[in-house]
Amino acid sequence: MPGLLTIALVLLAAILVAEFAARWWFRVQDNYWLWKPYCREEFGLVPGAYPKCPSPVRFIVNSDGERGYEVPRNVPKLYRVLVAGGSAAESYILDQEANWPIVLQRILERPENLEKLGASHVHVGNIGKSGVGAELLDFILQRVLRRMGRFNVLMIMVGASDALHWLHA
Repeated sequence: MPGLLTIALVLLAAILVAEFAARWWFRVQDNYWLWKPYCREEFGLVPGAYPKCPSPVRFIVNSDGERGYEVPRNVPKLYRVLVAGGSAAESYILDQEANWPIVLQRILERPENLEKLGASHVHVGNIGKSGVGAELLDFILQRVLRRMGRFNVLMIMVGASDALHWLHA
């Protein structure tokens, strides 16, 4: 019996050590991803359901967990925009190239617009996700912005999900 008690105590101690080590590790990592980095999805739309949307739809996430192109590194005068919010920001059923944040990036990259921004490059990332309301977006931004660094513009599009959550309640 004393041998069983010793094994149980050692096992309990090991579980406690593992728990505290895991909590420490996750606190040190402090990484929060709305979209899994390097995620790639391709799916077809039901013919006739979205007649003006091309199919198949490509949904591509960069290494920072944003839907969009890779963030240029070590680029002088990078003008960085982050789009956050609910389904209007996410634009899930729009192909990668038709997604409005990508279209915005192409517009901002025109030479005349780069000159007005005082930038050499523009990056527009998108962390929109359907169903995200103001309260959840606050939670997301508190975690994501620590990891992602500085932005010139943070575009927030919320409201519809809050109204739907209110109607549901």
